[in-house]
Amino acid sequence: MKKIFFSLVLVLLLCLCLSSAAFADNVDLGSVNLGQSVYFYLDVLPQGSAFELSAYPPADLYVTQTAQPGGTGFYLEGIANTPGLNSFSFYNRDTGETRTYYLTVSSASAPPASGSGNAQTPYVAVSSDVVCYVGERALLSAAAQSADGGNLSYQWYFCSDRNGYGSQLIPGATGAEYTPTTANPGTGYYFCTVTNHGPYGQSSSNSSIISVTVMETPTIVNLRLNTTPAKLSYRQGETLDLNGISLIAYMSNGDELLITNGFTYTPKILDTVGQVNVTVNYEGWICAFPVTVTEDSVSSLVVLN
Repeated sequence: MKKIFFSLVLVLLLCLCLSSAAFADNVDLGSVNLGQSVYFYLDVLPQGSAFELSAYPPADLYVTQTAQPGGTGFYLEGIANTPGLNSFSFYNRDTGETRTYYLTVSSASAPPASGSGNAQTPYVAVSSDVVCYVGERALLSAAAQSADGGNLSYQWYFCSDRNGYGSQLIPGATGAEYTPTTANPGTGYYFCTVTNHGPYGQSSSNSSIISVTVMETPTIVNLRLNTTPAKLSYRQGETLDLNGISLIAYMSNGDELLITNGFTYTPKILDTVGQVNVTVNYEGWICAFPVTVTEDSVSSLVVLN
């Protein structure tokens, strides 16, 4: 009876060890040629699992994900442009375990396309990073070439960081240009997958990643008079002349804007004799300057019979 009990305990412990170590196993994805387009299925992780990339793939290789029955499917996609042994790791925050994937990239370039091979991998160049304000247009573009004359198709993706983690296909973004939303401040990352539909099959290439940083629209935090108008002395009843006036608007982002138009002012007609304060209003901010108004000598004449 004791032997049976101890045997059951050993079997249970062995099962626990195997199940806990299952995720921690290293995975060899095999070998590919330098410059080859790759697409590997990695695993399906349960919904709600606290997984993250603790070590990222090399440049031009990306871990993508898609919803699948029972969890989230993870894939390795891109172009093998880093020769040697490439690796990246998933970390399970719930258990503290890590699974490392290995991919060997040979130093020999992928063979050119032939009647029995694949289509040529397209060359892709993209626009530079974008910095803009909320509501401004951020235009992303991809320029691609195919050496074998194949037709090119485009698909844009959004991802969580500069390394391409958590990439998600953007529905309808299938042109050489894409305009992401800039409705809210923050930074988003994008890349374009270009597929060459050549005479010997098809091959895809991922662009480098473009960041789009959207900043809050700057607001005025202070306003001051920069230069007064050329004319500061008036006769009673004259119209105020603001020729020569300029303002400085101090912005929340540290910029200083020179303002020469777009403001309102009062009074427009100078009816009051003496020193009169003129107020200038620009987007709710007000500054003032004085002018001198003297009595109109014509109106002060007394007619004698």
